[in-house]
Amino acid sequence: MSRFRPFIATLLAFFALSAQGADTSLQAGDAFPVSSLENQHGEPITIDDQTQRVLFTADMAGGKVVRALLDEREDAAELLTSARAVYLSDVSGMPSLIRKMMALPAMRKRPYPIMLDIEGVVSADLPRQEGAVTVIELEKLTVTSLRFTTSPAELAKAIGFQETMEKAAPVK
Repeated sequence: MSRFRPFIATLLAFFALSAQGADTSLQAGDAFPVSSLENQHGEPITIDDQTQRVLFTADMAGGKVVRALLDEREDAAELLTSARAVYLSDVSGMPSLIRKMMALPAMRKRPYPIMLDIEGVVSADLPRQEGAVTVIELEKLTVTSLRFTTSPAELAKAIGFQETMEKAAPVK
């Protein structure tokens, strides 16, 4: 058995280095990998060929940017619909008990739908930046551009909201 250890160690090192070099992140020109997930109310939301923007967050700071823009607006759902945008959040990093007891009840009070990736598998290939919202532009389910934004005003501009920038609360 001991004569196989160097071979096994070499093989493991090769696979580890290969995995590090592989970029599986979504890029312009790729087909968008997410088609449907449930929202905070357990209802399915579908991303179809009419969807033009996906707002993606993977941490609390990115979520705060979206909340600062949308939470105080009664018409937030309509604004997202008119912009042909959906909001997708990877909440897999949140402990299950916290998600069930605190986060989901708070999310259910929001006046707009949030697609939730509870397992983190569906959104695993989506690009993310700590503290930022990833704005993914789509044309018939093909990614045309990707950008990151860290302020409600930048997000409003990226989505195409006009007067929303004045109403956006500052990120705390």
